[in-house]
Parts: sequence; structure tokens; C-alpha cells
Amino acid sequence: MARTGRERKPRARRCVIEMGLAVGIALTGCTAMIEDGSGTGPGSPAGGGSGGGRPAEVPLDPQTGLPSNCGEQTDLPAAAPLLRLTNREYQNTVRDLFPELTVPAPVLPADNHDEGFDTLSSAQAVSPTLIEALDEHAAKVAAAVVAALPRIVPCSQNGAAQEARCGTEFLSQLLARAYRRPPASDELLRAQQLFDSARASWGFAKAVELSVRGVLKTPQFIYRLELGTKEPEQPGSLRLTGHELASRLSYLFWDSMPDAELTRAATSGELDTEAGVERQAARMLDDPRTRAALSTFHSQWLRFEKMRELKKSSADYPKFRDATAAALRASAEQYISYLFWQRGDLRGLFTDTKAFVNDELAWIYGVPPTGSSTLSLVSVDATQRAGILTLAGLLAGFAHETSDAPVLRGVFVLDRLLCDSPPPPPKGVPPLQTEFDGGAAMTTREILEKTHVNSGCVGCHDAIDGVGFGFGHYDAVGAYRTHERGLLVNAASELKGTLDADGKFEGAVELAERLAESKQAQACVAQQLLRYSLGLSKTEVNACALSSTVQRFSASGMKFRELLLGYVTSAAFRRRQTIDTAP
Repeated sequence: MARTGRERKPRARRCVIEMGLAVGIALTGCTAMIEDGSGTGPGSPAGGGSGGGRPAEVPLDPQTGLPSNCGEQTDLPAAAPLLRLTNREYQNTVRDLFPELTVPAPVLPADNHDEGFDTLSSAQAVSPTLIEALDEHAAKVAAAVVAALPRIVPCSQNGAAQEARCGTEFLSQLLARAYRRPPASDELLRAQQLFDSARASWGFAKAVELSVRGVLKTPQFIYRLELGTKEPEQPGSLRLTGHELASRLSYLFWDSMPDAELTRAATSGELDTEAGVERQAARMLDDPRTRAALSTFHSQWLRFEKMRELKKSSADYPKFRDATAAALRASAEQYISYLFWQRGDLRGLFTDTKAFVNDELAWIYGVPPTGSSTLSLVSVDATQRAGILTLAGLLAGFAHETSDAPVLRGVFVLDRLLCDSPPPPPKGVPPLQTEFDGGAAMTTREILEKTHVNSGCVGCHDAIDGVGFGFGHYDAVGAYRTHERGLLVNAASELKGTLDADGKFEGAVELAERLAESKQAQACVAQQLLRYSLGLSKTEVNACALSSTVQRFSASGMKFRELLLGYVTSAAFRRRQTIDTAP
């Protein structure tokens, strides 16, 4: 049965923490209970990806890879939960807010990840530790501003009248840039009152310091607030303002605040049109900052964190050392950058036959030593390697210390590349049995086949193992092999339950060819991009909203640049569903 969308479930209400414009840790508790709008917008019944439901409630359309019940409900606005700046976004934004300074790096608690992403609203609970860390960093930044006051506040401060005018000018510019939009009159009034009171008591410099410290702790700075504009002809939908769109663009492409040109485009009304949004997005895609920001999306989408602490058995893999693990991580990062920016299309992501290799990795890839510790792009055996599915670092990440892990590799393909996540394992699953009566040597596949049948888990593992067993030729470090424990590897497998890739295949290279032509895989890439940029969980995604994005992506020959341009000009990006607010 083809699978995709389960019905989207409303998320639990979230408490919005109010950090007021004041000195010290301005934590006043919960001021509102906000729904994220899931299930309230147009077309809400159609989900994207099975999200763990098997079988899926809604089949996929073989022409688009999207739910077949979209009907006329296509190119819809997406849900938009309240998002806090990640640590990465916060640090970049402070840096760009004060480009004249060398801003001290913040010491913040690590961001949480949910479903592989650190941008999801479900992972962004605010802890007392974070509040304290933000306050401490705001104080350091404010002190740095005062230490460089002539460069930050160049207007004249001779006499009370000039000080007052200079303070007003400084505040209006600070709030406009920190809030990524023109400040409202009441916001400016509050800031002015604080500034005037502090200046009267402690002088101009102290007033600047306290104002900067306060602004850096406001929700307008720390959160990406999107109120939107109601339009009678679009019930259940809000049009984002130009400044809100500028922020969406800048945090997608730069992990930071809008620059002067993007702000100008927002103010002039250029971003009110699809053409204006595409023009700015095309400019931003050519900016070097975009490569760094999108590399974060790639690494989280493809679960590169699995390579963070690679450890392998020294008895089984005596050549594997810390330098090998580091080289595998660096090789994977460079390879994805090459595939995205140089190859530039989804087919290359699955079928490219090159790899970044140095002397540390030559034995894993089965190529002659390069004579250098520097990674260089080389051709690899096309019968053994095909794009990301056979990327040694990923294979090593989705493996154990002594053996490969077909289950982990199978789940990776279903979850990240087909958006068809298997359900989590039930509680109390016993450890994998590795010894059976007779004590004869067995391959990992044979052990799992026997264990899954005995444990009654065959229903869940039918699809997972159908993918995972196809990776049998790759050991725990990602090296190609023909035998395991002296036994011939069996990589014959079968993909089941997909839209358009079902069937038997022999090994990961054949699997990669199937995915390269799959409409479901094309739609999944778009869905992962939307989830990452808007902070949505799997069950919050309305895949019908991606119709125009997927169509443009497919028509372009699956070019990644067109995927991005199609996405940012879609209603899913330029609009948002309405939200319900409760007291």
C-alpha cells in the first residue's frame, strides 16, 4: 500500500515567556497560551509523511509524490509556531546587530533537537539556565557597546537637548534593527522612557548600556514573531508583512537578521510580490553566508550528528582511530556541499560516484593512498558507491562499534529520504540475541532475521529490514565487503510500501537508483526543508502546501536552487495559517 499522510494533530499549548524591556532577568512568567494553528488552517486533514503510522491513511499521488486527496487545496499556507532564535541564530544576529564590535561569544546551554532538527518549536523550551545566560551575555554586549560608544552612537551629545535627540535617534535605529521591523509607537515609548530615566540618573553612556541590555532580552529580539495581516478573501490565512518575510528569508539563508538591502526591499513593498521575493532570494543564494547556513540544514536533515563521536572496536578495526573519525566527518561535510552547490541536483545526491578522500580514508573507500592528509575529490568504484547512501561517514554513523546496523540504516532511508517514518520500538525490547543453538557463524542479517521472527516484530521490521538489508556490503566503518565472518554477504532486498520505488533490489547502489527517480523522495526533500525552516514537527506538516514547490523542483530536473526559489515564493513560505489565542 502506498503511504503518506497521517492526519495532523494539534500540538499542545505552549507558554510564551515574557522577557520585558528592563534591567536584570526580566522573567514574568506565562502571559499567553498560544496554539500553533495545526489542524485549523485550510486543507488541514492532509498530512505529509506517515509520521510513524503504518499503514498510512492517505495515499500519494504518483504524479507529484504528495497526498492524493489535496484536490484544489494546494499551495496552501503552512502552520507557523512561535520560534525562538537558536544559539547559532542568536550569536549571528548579535554579531550583525553590532558589526562595529568584536562581540563576545555567548555561553548558552546547548540547543535541544527534536526529530533531528534544532529549529523545531517543540525543542525550544526556555529554561532558567538559558534566561540567566542570555542576561549575562546581554550585559557583556552592552558593556562592549559603551566601550566603543563613539563608533556605535556617532551623533552629537553636547548638552541636554542634543543628548535627548541623539538618544531618540539611537533607540529608533536600535529597535528597528533588533526587532527586524519598524518598532511600534508603544515599544518606542517604553524604550524612550527607560532611556530618559537612566540618563537623568546616571548619564548618557549608562542609559545606552541599559537600553541595549534590555532590548537584547525582549521577546521581539529573542523570538521570530510573525503576526501577519488578515485578508478577507483568504480566510484561515495571514499574509506575512514584508519585514516578516525578510526575516524568514534571512534566517533560512543566513542564520541571521536581514541586511540593509533586504530591509529596503521589505520597506519598499518589493517583498509583497512573488517576483520581489525571488529576486532577493536569488541574490542571497549567491552570498557566501548561504553555504554555511544551508550546510546546517543538510547536516541536520541527514543526521550528521551520528558521526559526532564515532568509536569502533580496535580489535575488529585496528586502522580506525580518532583521526579517521574526524576525516569521515569532514569528508561527509565537503561531499554534501559539493553535491548541493556543484552537482546541484537530487539525482546527483543519490548517484554520484565520487568521494572526498585522504590517506586516512583510502583504505575505507578502497582507493590508492592519496599521499596527503588533505581531503580531495576522487572517483570511486561505481559498482560499490552511489551518492549519500554509500557515504562512508554516514554508514559508520548508522552502525555499531563492531558490526553494521541494518535497522538504523533502514530507518534513516525511510525517515529522512522518504518521509515515511516507522513507529518507535515498543518498550521492553530485549537486547539483540547473537548466540543461537549450534554456535555456527552467522551474518548480521541472519541474526536479525532469526531474532525478528522469534520476537514477533516482523510486522514492524518488514519494511525497515527490506531497506536495511540492502546495505549488507558495508561494514561498521563504511568499507565495502563481500564477506562477513567468512560468509558471503546477501544484499538482496525489497523496498515495500512506497509510492513509486517498490520492488526487489540488490545492494545500496540499486536502491540509490530507485530513489533518484522517486517522486516520493522529491517531495520528501521539500518537506524536510519546510520543517526545518518553519520549525514544524512531522505531524504538523500539511504536504499539500508544498504543491507548487515540488512541481517547480521536478520540472527543473530536480535542481536544488529551483527547490529553494520555489519554496520561498510559495504560499507555504509567504503566508501562515491563523492561530488561536486563549487567555
